[in-house]
Amino acid sequence: MNSLYCLSCKLFAHTQSESKLSLVRRESFTNWKKVGERLSEHVNSLNHKNCFCSWKNLETSLGKRGIDKDLQDDIEKEESHWKAILHSIVDVILHLAKQESPLPDSNETMDFSDPRCGKFLNTIELVSHYHPPLREHILRHRKGQVTYFSSKIQNEFLEIISNEIREQIMEEVKEAKYHAVMFDCTPDVSHLEQMSQVLRYVRVVEMFLKLLDGL
Repeated sequence: MNSLYCLSCKLFAHTQSESKLSLVRRESFTNWKKVGERLSEHVNSLNHKNCFCSWKNLETSLGKRGIDKDLQDDIEKEESHWKAILHSIVDVILHLAKQESPLPDSNETMDFSDPRCGKFLNTIELVSHYHPPLREHILRHRKGQVTYFSSKIQNEFLEIISNEIREQIMEEVKEAKYHAVMFDCTPDVSHLEQMSQVLRYVRVVEMFLKLLDGL
């Protein structure tokens, strides 16, 4: 707009007289030939000083403990809690996946007290002994609140992880000089044909071992 505004006055000028200030009203200040004179006049005006003080008082009060600050602290605490929970759940899923252990299906019980609850919940409960946020989360689970322990959530996590791994593999294939694609089919126990896709690629890796004395 090629205009000059005063931030503190724009925010805190509420009276009719204040709203008519040249650095506050809608058309603002555009007389650039007299900008030095008008700025000095505005900065030294009582209205500007009142608005500036209101701005700084609000800034100071937001930095102190109060309702807004307590609410913000509660939000950040809850956010940190859920991040810690999700990280621990993902770690358990990755651990079981590396061990080729089955994750629970939709028909499996989600009751920690049930001996048939499976490896996933058993591992979650073990980790909770050393993970206070997860231990608190399990208590919430027993009260019927959201847990992110269901098989649906685990499948979503696995899909996100597999997509990330696939993208990393594709980046390595693009950087490799040579690569090949293989397909292989075999029937599963239900006699359904399953096709596997395999990528072979070569990477040149240079590693320093040690220094040897010249012969």
